[in-house]
Amino acid sequence: MGRIIELSSGQSYETFLNEYLFAPAGMKQTGYLLPKWDTKQMSRGYNRNVLETDPTITRYQKDGDITWHLKANGGINSTQNDMLLWYKALKTNTILSKESFKKLTTPYISMNSKKTHNYGYGWVINESISNTLRFSHNGSNGTFSHTILWYPKTHTYIVYSTNANSTKVENIAYVVAKIILDKSYVPKPIKDNIYSFTMSYINQHSKDKSNALAALLKENYADDFNSGLFNTIGNLLLKSNENLNWALELFKMNVQLYPEDGNLWDSLGDGYNANNLKEDAIKSYQKAIEFGNIDSQKKLTELIKN
Repeated sequence: MGRIIELSSGQSYETFLNEYLFAPAGMKQTGYLLPKWDTKQMSRGYNRNVLETDPTITRYQKDGDITWHLKANGGINSTQNDMLLWYKALKTNTILSKESFKKLTTPYISMNSKKTHNYGYGWVINESISNTLRFSHNGSNGTFSHTILWYPKTHTYIVYSTNANSTKVENIAYVVAKIILDKSYVPKPIKDNIYSFTMSYINQHSKDKSNALAALLKENYADDFNSGLFNTIGNLLLKSNENLNWALELFKMNVQLYPEDGNLWDSLGDGYNANNLKEDAIKSYQKAIEFGNIDSQKKLTELIKN
């Protein structure tokens, strides 16, 4: 549909959005490359509140274009103030007629197992707290997350965004809605996500306390505990060249828990290699290949050669 807009209008997708939607709404800080971004205000990302990433805008500027992986799909940057202007423009029919707005917020297809129509043109339309009509949408790239909740009958509009997304903060907007609309609701404290908890533990303890870490994780994060945790954090430590002994320890624990996962044996090889344990690295890469990880072959060849 984004490409159809470009062909029918003779404009780029972002130019069209800016001319017919954002500018009429007064939104000057919304888009990909067109806004005059203040680099001091660009938000860096912190995946799971652990892995730091560059602002998405700087990546767009470096590439000089937006790929179709994002264009007309997502990745638009904005501010909370502009999102308030977006709400006001829709509410007052500044950018869409009443007829078009009705089409926008009419459910046409099903997005749930009940097969009831609850999705319109970019909005989930359903009834939530106390059977209150709600327009909503959320999205995330794993690091940045954004949610809009609009309750038209109560004139309640909630916009939530974070640059440190995790499963523990993904649904904060919905919690805020409950606080506002359900006077009897008492929210629970937000629990530190498992990645942040693990990284904090590593920074405060030596690797001989690894068994205690595993016990704490199984006790407090049983539902979130899987092979991806140790592998992700171990690779993050290798990338930052910090706590390399901990990285190796995490990889060792992982292959003990999941001994037939070739990817984990490959990571263990990387851990041994980073700690200058060549013979152990070779054995780990060989094990990874045995369990089907073909990427380990190149690492093994280069290690033996050197």
